[in-house]
Amino acid sequence: MSYLVLHIDVEFIVGTFCADNGTSLPITNGNEELLWLYFFNNPHQNSLTYGKANKTHFNNGEVNYYGKFIEEIEKGEAKFTLRGIDHPIIDLLNESGLLDNLRNTYQQKTLDNVDHIPTLITFSSSIGDIVKQKIVDYLRKQSFQVDSYTIPLAELTSYHALNNKELKVGNGSIAIFLEATNSTLHLIRLSLSDNYFLTDGEQKSYSGKGFDPRKQALLRFVVREVSNTTYSVSEEEKIEECKRLEMQADDWLKRLDSTTRHIPYCIREVSLSRMPSAKRDVMVRKGDLDSDTGYYTQELKDIFDTYKSDNVRGDVAAVFLLGNCFQSDRVKSSFEQMLGANRLYFYTNKDIQRILEMYPKIDINRYASEGARIKARAEADELKRIVQRDLEDKQRKDETEKERIKAEVEKAEKNRKEVKKIFERAVELDKKGDLQDALASVENALLLDSSKEYIQFKSALLEKIEKLKAKNELYKKYLSSGDKFLENGDLEKALEEYEAAKLVFENAEIIQRIIEVKRKISNLKKQKIKTDQLISEIKTLVKQKDYINAKQKLSEIFSYDNNNNEAKTILAEIEQLLKQQEKLFKDFMKIADQYFNTTNYEEAINNYNRALAIKANDTYCLEQLEKIKETIKKENEKKGKYDKLLADADILYDKEKWDEAKKKYDEAFILFPQNISLVNKIHICEDKMNEAKDAFEDFKFEATIARKKGNLKQALVLFEKSLEIQPDNLDIQKQIKSLKLELSFDVDSSSSSNITNPNNIEDFLGNKATKVTN
Repeated sequence: MSYLVLHIDVEFIVGTFCADNGTSLPITNGNEELLWLYFFNNPHQNSLTYGKANKTHFNNGEVNYYGKFIEEIEKGEAKFTLRGIDHPIIDLLNESGLLDNLRNTYQQKTLDNVDHIPTLITFSSSIGDIVKQKIVDYLRKQSFQVDSYTIPLAELTSYHALNNKELKVGNGSIAIFLEATNSTLHLIRLSLSDNYFLTDGEQKSYSGKGFDPRKQALLRFVVREVSNTTYSVSEEEKIEECKRLEMQADDWLKRLDSTTRHIPYCIREVSLSRMPSAKRDVMVRKGDLDSDTGYYTQELKDIFDTYKSDNVRGDVAAVFLLGNCFQSDRVKSSFEQMLGANRLYFYTNKDIQRILEMYPKIDINRYASEGARIKARAEADELKRIVQRDLEDKQRKDETEKERIKAEVEKAEKNRKEVKKIFERAVELDKKGDLQDALASVENALLLDSSKEYIQFKSALLEKIEKLKAKNELYKKYLSSGDKFLENGDLEKALEEYEAAKLVFENAEIIQRIIEVKRKISNLKKQKIKTDQLISEIKTLVKQKDYINAKQKLSEIFSYDNNNNEAKTILAEIEQLLKQQEKLFKDFMKIADQYFNTTNYEEAINNYNRALAIKANDTYCLEQLEKIKETIKKENEKKGKYDKLLADADILYDKEKWDEAKKKYDEAFILFPQNISLVNKIHICEDKMNEAKDAFEDFKFEATIARKKGNLKQALVLFEKSLEIQPDNLDIQKQIKSLKLELSFDVDSSSSSNITNPNNIEDFLGNKATKVTN
């Protein structure tokens, strides 16, 4: 029969498939050999994943990452939400696809499409009976036929050694099993009976001792250094922080090992879970770490020695050490020195897959009753927890009631003392004239104690307040009237009202107002003198048409007298004059622009200057004048260049250098295309150039024919004539050079008797060649 065999640990599940034919296959999650119980709930895809990669995110407290899976199942309260539906935390196994992985692997290898998968389970010693029972019940609901879940991993491990004949001992032999597949170390006594090592006695557990001693030394050192500068950490919190930082410790150790022994390695930005933003750098030295590693290795040996002396009489036949923390050479050598290498059997977490292969070979019927005991213990523990919770709730309620009664008594006593203080305060306030505050104080006292003394005091206060209220109303009336006169600028009447208010209540407020009004009256007189002087100066500036300075002085008047009518009238007149001036300025500008656009620069300059006479610093006018100046300069330069080109072209024209003359005429024409006489000269040059070109082609053609006929001298003369027309023609130069070379080897000169006069040269048709002059 084929089985799915599982070991369920605190952080991971180890799975293997065991077939009928004795073969087995480990169940993996991609590249991960262990099925890690860390989950991520992706809100964007409404999906769940599991794996070791999620552990770091969970340790950093990131959202939608789940860990401490076994612990949350034991509490029985945690939930997660997927697609808007709440699920118990144990349902992460199914929704993440972990159970599908188990099902698919089994079905692919067995090719059996069974409704219930035969399953054998062993649990870590760190998992209690309640969680065991909850996980088994859940798996059974998910179509896993759990045939056994009671065999401890310790017994499977010892059976693996016996079955592979690695260990030979007799009945009654004692062994000790050390399990450190997670951060907790467990020690279990085993006794050999009928070829089975069975658990014998209570196990001993040590939280936080399941780390490799070197890793433990580093983690505890880092946690201690960070806590010294942030906040105090308890021993239990130190263990949790070491668990949280465990994944990073492997990388830290590698980097530390790559450094020189005496040079410290700096671990950057480490923080503890309660203050994640308080990051610290930690300096670690190899020497210090090695010293601490020795301490924790010795501590591990001491734990073993203590357990052995308490639980074993005599010697032990074997010691099984399961967990990655026992793999360092330092730990192995320590135990070998203590017990001898032949009695030690070391296994890593990954070796659990090989150990699980033993499960189907064991007679599981021997453990049938253990399942019922586990279930009973789980139910009993759950019942104890319910009773304990009820008891704790009752104790909390009783304690709360006691605290409430005690608080009421204390409050009553405190109230009596407080009332006395409040009343004494009310009396002091009454003496100072703070009647409203005194009333508020006595009313507060009456809320706590309604004695006759307090009532009479309140009545007297109310009478005083009514009288004061009447005086206040009269005071406010005079004050309000004075404020209105002041707002309207009637200072004399405002002063009269303020003086009347002063007779009712002479206080700092009314005295300040009176002083302010008198100061304003005085200032008004000074302002009147100043305003008259400024008005006189403004009128003079207007006559001089200095409107800018006139407006500045008007602004000075408006800065302290915004309603001065005479100043407003003058400002209106200035604005009208400025509008007229602005219109005249724009007219000059418009006329100047028209002259500028028609290149009548003289008139344009005159009108721009007229505009500047109105606005001396106008940017546009100044820019236009600068443009005119630059344009005239360029025109003069252009005319000079044109005259020079035309003179040079005429000289070349007279020398019949048509090509060069045409180039000069073309350049001059570009500068002044309106000169029609240039066009005629350009056409003449072009005609002369075409005639020379035709003559060149004729000489070249006839020279080529003469050469083909063997008339080399005639051909030479014709090529030389063509070269006179185009002296720079490389092809003609090459032809002449070639002919001269051929003629130098020609001893027969009779063929040249007919070529004495170039004007008598005949072409191959018998026509006379006409001499063409350049």
